[in-house]
Amino acid sequence: MLPLEEFTSMSPSTPPVTTVSTNPSAPVQAKGGSADLALLTANDSTGLAGEDQSNGGVVPALVKRALSASNPTLGQVNLSFIDDRDAHVETLLPRAGFALSFRWRMPDCEQPANLTPNQQLLCRDFAFSDSICTLAVSVFTNRGRAPDQAQDFGVLSAMKLCASEPANLMVLRQGGARILNENLRMTSCSSECFDLLASGEVDALVADASSVDQALLARGDAQKFEEAPWLGGLSSVHAIAFKGNQAGMTALGQLNAGLDEIKTSGEWFDVIARQLSNP
Repeated sequence: MLPLEEFTSMSPSTPPVTTVSTNPSAPVQAKGGSADLALLTANDSTGLAGEDQSNGGVVPALVKRALSASNPTLGQVNLSFIDDRDAHVETLLPRAGFALSFRWRMPDCEQPANLTPNQQLLCRDFAFSDSICTLAVSVFTNRGRAPDQAQDFGVLSAMKLCASEPANLMVLRQGGARILNENLRMTSCSSECFDLLASGEVDALVADASSVDQALLARGDAQKFEEAPWLGGLSSVHAIAFKGNQAGMTALGQLNAGLDEIKTSGEWFDVIARQLSNP
């Protein structure tokens, strides 16, 4: 589940958000006219962002509230859902007028040898916001097959692992895990990893706790698996701005200031509580 870091009801002055689902190859237009601030996100399996959710989900609601807290004169905000996340960084943020994209995990930019080409691109050309919220990263095995609790991250180097997001592996690597590419299976979702785990093709899966919860709820064999919490970790969620876009960098600074304000005031908790009670 989503650990709550730090939540006063949404202010009446909070700017309206126009939610638009778009095709990456089509021009992005805000319903009712052009937006003062154009934001990008994607539907995801964690439940943190989705076109069918109130305010676009937990992360969009936090971003919107933080921006309005630091900039009371903020006008219309246009939130577009584009599920091709590569398009966010390759074309939409650099050239299509979007200020911010979220949700992203921050790579360890000081260890470029461990990064994928896309992560290297993020480190070189994009700036990251402060943490919007934090996700727990979990390791699951078949029941009765979890490593002994006395063992540390080093045990993962001898295990066949499955993951759907490289960022989750990064959390374990930062904890000291040596994950070998020849022992790694990447899939499109946690549910596929559970299938591989159940069939014995992998020894463990690595995923954020929210997507694990959703995958297990959809299965009839959840009792076959168990978590090894001593091998998990925490991963923060961020917004990004293209360094060459001054409007985006300004919005990123306003987002950071607003996040600090709503965390200090406690409004951060209220936004999350409102979203969870009105999904």
